[in-house]
Amino acid sequence: MRLMRQGRSWSGHERNCAYLNTTQQRFANISATTGLDFLDDGRAMAVVDWDHDGDLDIWLHNRTAPRVRYMRNETSEANNRNAFISLRLHGTTSNRDGIGARVEVVLENASAGKLIQTLYAGDSFVSQSSKWLHFGLGQNPKIDHVIVNWPGGTKQIFTQIMPNKRYVLTQNTPNAQEWSPPTRTVTLSPAPLAAERTVDRNRGLVSSPVPMPLMPYQRFNDPTIRTIKTNSQPLLINFWAMWCPSCLEELNTFTENEQEIRSTGLNILALNVDDLTDKGTHSADAQSFLNRISFPFTRGSATAELLDKIEIMHELLFSWRPEFELPASYLLDGEGKLAAVYRGAVDLDQVLNDVRGLSGNREAWRRASLPIPGRSLSPQGDMDIKRIAHEFRDIYSHDNVRYLQMALSQYAFHRQRAEQTGEDVKPWDAQISSVNYNLAHKLAELGNTELAIDRYRRSVELAPDFAEAHTNLANHLADLKKWDEAISHYRQADKVKPGEYRIQMQLAKALYMSGKPKEAIFYYEQALQERPSSATLQTRVGILYDMTGQQQKAAHHYRLAVELNTKSPEPYNGLAWILATSSDKAGRDPEQAVRLAQRAVELSKHQDPSTLDTLATAYAAVGQFEQAVQISKQAMELATAGKNKHLLAQIRSRLGLFQQSKPYAMTTDIGSDDSPSGTN
Repeated sequence: MRLMRQGRSWSGHERNCAYLNTTQQRFANISATTGLDFLDDGRAMAVVDWDHDGDLDIWLHNRTAPRVRYMRNETSEANNRNAFISLRLHGTTSNRDGIGARVEVVLENASAGKLIQTLYAGDSFVSQSSKWLHFGLGQNPKIDHVIVNWPGGTKQIFTQIMPNKRYVLTQNTPNAQEWSPPTRTVTLSPAPLAAERTVDRNRGLVSSPVPMPLMPYQRFNDPTIRTIKTNSQPLLINFWAMWCPSCLEELNTFTENEQEIRSTGLNILALNVDDLTDKGTHSADAQSFLNRISFPFTRGSATAELLDKIEIMHELLFSWRPEFELPASYLLDGEGKLAAVYRGAVDLDQVLNDVRGLSGNREAWRRASLPIPGRSLSPQGDMDIKRIAHEFRDIYSHDNVRYLQMALSQYAFHRQRAEQTGEDVKPWDAQISSVNYNLAHKLAELGNTELAIDRYRRSVELAPDFAEAHTNLANHLADLKKWDEAISHYRQADKVKPGEYRIQMQLAKALYMSGKPKEAIFYYEQALQERPSSATLQTRVGILYDMTGQQQKAAHHYRLAVELNTKSPEPYNGLAWILATSSDKAGRDPEQAVRLAQRAVELSKHQDPSTLDTLATAYAAVGQFEQAVQISKQAMELATAGKNKHLLAQIRSRLGLFQQSKPYAMTTDIGSDDSPSGTN
């Protein structure tokens, strides 16, 4: 469909090709000299001696008009001394038409070799030629015999076959039966092969003018990027280049008719594209040309961004959208909305008539935009601006925001009208909520967090069950450390989408950050039911159990995270700390603690004072106090550099124990302030 919309053929412009067998290693392309090289989109071909004059004619079928062509072979009989033989098969024990038979014509001149054909039911694409097998025999031939290898394996020889005749060969019948074509008089008048009609201009009206994106351009000799404005008057934006003769002629026409153009209130902005092409011409040449003809309207250079946006709008508005060609013109009404598109040199009278139509009856304009007259099955309104916004979402963010703001106004108008007529306004509330959500998302992407929050709030006010809007709003509130409000929206999202583990994770984190670790554990455990293989979730639950003094449960989740082969140092560090310091001897394993702490230090690239502190504590637990002291000092240096005074005090306290050859152990199974903690 993309190719069709670009004005191309469904499967390519497949013109007919003809090749001559030169008896050498290569064929000669004689497509043009045979007259077969039409600008058709060819599909099927059938070969037949249609006029029974001894040479083959061709029937052609095309996807494009004309759908059928008859190509008569007009080789002069007087000049053509080549002979032929035409054979029709009739099967008796095989299929009636002899389909699949292999026929050999053997000439008396053995050096000429055999002429062989196989009879097919169809050949090439959706084609079936005549069932008559036509053999070209050259000059002065003498046929010795004809061999028919019938389907099924039987072989039959026919003799007394004469050139330039037609025979029916019947299976299991010894003699060939000569056949004569019916006597008839048919006069065929050749149709003239008219040159292809080219269309160098095309006009398309937009049934309901649509607002344009921000359109940047530059004045000549001025690097400032400006935005095209209509200043409450119609504006014709004309794209042109010096290498385009039609463009130069068109600009001269505008100049010569300045007074008539201005009398309609129309302004013209001529935008040169020479600097954006590789034709060897430049904007300086364009400026000189405009000065030479005293061009009276505004001029400048188009930007690549402007052309890209024009292309987006063209694809959005028209099903048929060929490639951008020059000259090209776009008519905007006084509000800056696109009203008409002109491909090729414009008909100035038509443009001025369109300008007058902008201030006329809207229904008359809509009817004029239709390619054929007719009635609409539903009321015709403005284009849904949200659809335009979507086209600019991923490339031009500011245009996306602008269109979304327009869409809000458009939907608010429809909602108000629905309310006045007593219709259900809920569908419009849902639409407005959706636009607010998209607008909030884009504003947040552009760094306008406060404006984004306001739009998210408006979105959930109109659609309280919009889980994604609640979640995104809560995320931004959490970034601002507004925990209570964030938790409220996370809870609402969880209520709308129960069991959604991402929501539960974010709610758990907010609860933890607001000082509610036990409630946070509940939601992390809920999330784990959906994602038990998440090492991140296992680690976070472990940390929270550790913080709330439930070390055995913490160790369980740390182990699960380690078994999942996570690359995070946190579960290794947390589990190593418990195994090295637990007051419960059954829960201690200093040797394993050393291995886990070493892995944590390795994963943190020896730059985390907390993992080094755990490793030093584990070494002390196995009695390697010298290593414990050395690593503790490294941890102190990193804690000092990181200005982590709280951790520094803890490390210094433990270092004093290690220097006295004493290990560190928790005095209770309840987590204390100096146990290692990871990022939640």
